Amino acid sequence: MQSNFLEKDLEDIIIDNIPNIYERGFPKLYANVIRQFHTISNRRIDIFAFEIVNNILYAQIIELKKDSCGVDAMRQVIEYYDDILIGVYKSYDDFFIDIILVGKEIDYDLCRFNYLTPHLSLYQYKYDYDGIKFIKDGVYIENCKNKNNAQNKETEISIRLNKQQQ
Repeated sequence: MQSNFLEKDLEDIIIDNIPNIYERGFPKLYANVIRQFHTISNRRIDIFAFEIVNNILYAQIIELKKDSCGVDAMRQVIEYYDDILIGVYKSYDDFFIDIILVGKEIDYDLCRFNYLTPHLSLYQYKYDYDGIKFIKDGVYIENCKNKNNAQNKETEISIRLNKQQQ
């Protein structure tokens, strides 16, 4: 991969290949796709895709990172999400907004955002001689569940020990 690969290059690849980008592992996008979408607070979403069916909004907020997707990227998309909610709250009967983060690597500190799991998809991209590929990082979700289960067990043990010592 080129060392000067930019987020714009990633955006160009996705936008230029919308009809078949899913063949490379990227999620299918809704019918209406806008790049560099300006939110109500004048923030810019890399790619915003949406459809309106029976006055229900289905949307995808797609944030691209040339390197790692971490906590800062998550904070960024949560701000986008809030902006979209403010804009659509009274306009539609219902809405479903998915967040898609794409980066070269996934920072496992994102586990603290596991409450967003049903609406959050993380994709790693790999760019090599065969072109670009996107890998949905289901391992991330499992690692978060395992990490949270381990923390819950540690908390339970700690509570039991404290009660026994009293």
